[in-house]
Amino acid sequence: PKDRVFIFTDGLSDQRGSDAVKRFAQKRLKETLEYTQYLPLEDQQRTLLDELESWRTKQQLSGEVCFISLQPL
Repeated sequence: PKDRVFIFTDGLSDQRGSDAVKRFAQKRLKETLEYTQYLPLEDQQRTLLDELESWRTKQQLSGEVCFISLQPL
């Protein structure tokens, strides 16, 4: 796949799951990016957001979440 650059705040990995104890964590973020690396960039972003929403379930965001994806032309 083409190179991609991801920039994100710690608010993404610090999000709490449905049990309000476990965090989304950088490990889960890395795994999600790895298994979606062959998708178009927009689909990869959507999958990551869907994973985060599924993880949070009814928990409100516990901080700011910023995620930027770049793919050189």
